[in-house]
Amino acid sequence: MEMHDIFKSFKTRTAQLGDYRVEDMLLSPRHWKKCKLSVNLNWTATKFIKGNSSSVPKNKKGVYSFVVKPGVANHVDVAYLLYVGKVEKQSFRDRYQQYLGHFKQGEKSRWFHVATFLNKWQEYLWFYWAPIQKTHSIGPAETKLISSFLPPMNHSYKGTVKKEVKLALNR
Repeated sequence: MEMHDIFKSFKTRTAQLGDYRVEDMLLSPRHWKKCKLSVNLNWTATKFIKGNSSSVPKNKKGVYSFVVKPGVANHVDVAYLLYVGKVEKQSFRDRYQQYLGHFKQGEKSRWFHVATFLNKWQEYLWFYWAPIQKTHSIGPAETKLISSFLPPMNHSYKGTVKKEVKLALNR
């Protein structure tokens, strides 16, 4: 029996990507329970498209994430968190526009792994942001979110979480 790829293939500088799997997805209730933030986060979302740039705040800083939402059968609670980041020295809008640039550059982007996920899931990608007033609280909030959610497109984990992720993924 012959196997066929059901996904449209496209070439990149490293490989033929006809495969849309996220092999490094980890779910850890133990890590979720440990997440104690010193700030309350109020998230806002917009579909990640060029036309929505103006809806993203140009004068706020904090943490953000990228989430894939398939929207199949109007099931509102199916979503996959891919990436968590922070903005401390720029605004959410500036960062959003940088991601639009990575999307446009595709395989020529210096952040190839980011450009890859932006292009793979472009029709289903949402940008979430949560403002944080005190700049010194932004970095710790991002670290705790990454350590709790273990997003598959983040490549840096800290402390014991880094060791646990390496073990879980046999790296």
